[in-house]
Amino acid sequence: FSEDFIWSDAAPAGINDQQILGLSYNGKCVVMLDPAKATVNYWDLSMTYNEQFCAIARHTEGTYIVYPAEFYYVLAEDGSLWQFTLYTSDNGKTYNLTHTRLGYTGLELMGVSNITDGQTASMIYDEESGYLVLAARISDGTTHVYMIQPESQLVTELGDFGSGIWPVTTLYQYDRVSQLSIRSDMTDCEIFAGDGLQFSAVVLPDS
Repeated sequence: FSEDFIWSDAAPAGINDQQILGLSYNGKCVVMLDPAKATVNYWDLSMTYNEQFCAIARHTEGTYIVYPAEFYYVLAEDGSLWQFTLYTSDNGKTYNLTHTRLGYTGLELMGVSNITDGQTASMIYDEESGYLVLAARISDGTTHVYMIQPESQLVTELGDFGSGIWPVTTLYQYDRVSQLSIRSDMTDCEIFAGDGLQFSAVVLPDS
């Protein structure tokens, strides 16, 4: 397993999110890693495209033709935005990958795919807003945060983390707890009018 296969950015993949889809080999390969099986499969895009792909985010799951599929937004260093489609026709035994250029964002992410030079980027898809959120540290030593509208490729800079603060690039997303349960042990006690009572409880998420 070569260090060239270490990815610049990655996203969940496969049935039940048991695998990882990453961009590696200076943005020329898409790598699919199965941690449980310790196996790696990859697609070499260097013979097809000149772009160096550097940031990836999964946005939906569905079907491609008639096959189960996962859909990803992918940014290249030249600012082009792509859709990658990962699908399987044999219930996850093997996977295929298709790719379509959507347009250009105007961002310059040169050097991000080469993970050893200090330029970094990470991207997630926000389902509620339908926007991509990108954190990128390029040439000025500052990590900037952007929102990208995928259909129009319109970019808005939200701000930055301040100069010299590094590394703060990696983004992740989690499901916020919406319901809680309170569990307490049964206790016998005797109180009188005007007295107070204090008890302890454990708060647990319902899911």
